[in-house]
Amino acid sequence: FLAPATTHRIGSTGFESHVKRKEFLNYIFQKTQSTLNGVNNVGKTVPIQVHLVSCKWLADARFSAERSCTQRVYHYLLPLRWFPDGEQLEQWWLDDEIDSSDVKAMGGHKNRARSRPPSNSLRAVKNALRCAECLKLPPEILSKESSNKNREVKIASGRFGALATRERRPWHNFADPSLKGDASPNQEPVWRVLDRARIVKFLRIHANIPGEKDEVVALIEFKGDDFINEQVRRVVGTALAVAHGWLPSNFFDVATQSDTFLETPLAPPGRLYLDSVRFHFEELRTGMDFFADSDVEQNKGLDSGWVQKQLLDERSTGDAKEEEHKWLCELRDTVAPRIRRELNRGSVLDKLPQAKLNPVPNVYSNTLALLRAIVRSGNWPDTSTARSTVI
Repeated sequence: FLAPATTHRIGSTGFESHVKRKEFLNYIFQKTQSTLNGVNNVGKTVPIQVHLVSCKWLADARFSAERSCTQRVYHYLLPLRWFPDGEQLEQWWLDDEIDSSDVKAMGGHKNRARSRPPSNSLRAVKNALRCAECLKLPPEILSKESSNKNREVKIASGRFGALATRERRPWHNFADPSLKGDASPNQEPVWRVLDRARIVKFLRIHANIPGEKDEVVALIEFKGDDFINEQVRRVVGTALAVAHGWLPSNFFDVATQSDTFLETPLAPPGRLYLDSVRFHFEELRTGMDFFADSDVEQNKGLDSGWVQKQLLDERSTGDAKEEEHKWLCELRDTVAPRIRRELNRGSVLDKLPQAKLNPVPNVYSNTLALLRAIVRSGNWPDTSTARSTVI
């Protein structure tokens, strides 16, 4: 995106004053793509491919691509074989798939329920994903801006329209551990809104090797105001563990409490991509989709379908499948049991005040009595910063 207020700083020859706007944007487009091509070929182990698709002239110099964005949409390509009873579910989908002529005859409605699925695993994954979505708050909470006793409720004020009626949740447990203190619930960027987490379609992946059967991938769509690093992959991993019964069904509610710190499963890389972004306020001002009137467009074939193909080709190798199978087994046998032990240990710690403990040394007795009185009164602060002040 190129704002006119910044164009005068490009070059010192007044180039933009001697050419038409579109020619200038074409020049910027080509120069930028040339720079990106240099970035593409730096020889990284996992090269990051950046492709410039379009360019437009913005009349409002106050526009900011990051701050003006009101919703981001990510897609994760989740194989059906990872679901509970995954192989049977995948075979059911392949056997029961409606061809394109049937879809046309039905007026474009893809009703695939010609036969019942072999188990309720598909519904289990859908329900687990819905549990990750942030709640739509009732009018009484929106008007009073109140909070319940179990978890502080933060309203997504400042968002566009009905998006502002959802709650913000702390996603610190779903962040990259390397962020450390930056992913603390005391940090505002950790409080995000996940508007939607749903399976939107299924993709049939044709086998490249004769004799191998086709695969089926569920396209999971995540919509939110913004996402912290690794959040989407950890939501996917957690939803799978919940659907399998390896983690409790209320895990998302527990893990998104500001005073809870838990490990969360991380789904494999290479299956996640940014699908689209929305600029609702800008679209309201102009009356059209933000990307509908680009001044310069190239590489039109680089759409979501192209991205999906690149990712799925990378993950269709034997080594990749073996790596992902090991991940699923590790989630079942190691990661989920470790998280359950952590949850159980937390429930035991909650009961410690009622347990028979050794007498406290006199030097600590007064302070401990004061802290226990605060807990009994219900006035114990919600955040670690406030608690440290009390202590």
